[in-house]
Amino acid sequence: MGYDLHITRTDDWTQSADDPITLDEWLALASASVHVEEDGRVTGGDVTPFHLVADPDGPNLYWYEDGRVVVRGVETSSFPHLVDLAAELGAKVVGDDGEHYRTDGTTFEPDVDAPDAREQQPTPRRRWWRGRPER
Repeated sequence: MGYDLHITRTDDWTQSADDPITLDEWLALASASVHVEEDGRVTGGDVTPFHLVADPDGPNLYWYEDGRVVVRGVETSSFPHLVDLAAELGAKVVGDDGEHYRTDGTTFEPDVDAPDAREQQPTPRRRWWRGRPER
């Protein structure tokens, strides 16, 4: 099981259904975006997966699920595109553990007093596979 990121309109991705991104919104954006394209490596199922154009053979996959877009296999260089896609949907990028991401891949904890991600102070990036902050 991999570590997923979520493009969601809620601070807690598990609550995405409370303010959902619709499938039609996601498909319209993905179809019009120069950053993602349909991924032909995965077939079958009800949802069309996409991948980053900049890394077509990479492990990154984007798919729609329960009011959010789930993203797996993202490299740090992909964060600017990922955060921009989220912004176009009026959403944000949230990790499985609830951390929010900036375009440079750094994380922050949401703060009601500073809603813009650019105003947030960075928190140490955690190595999810080790559970300790990087130094």
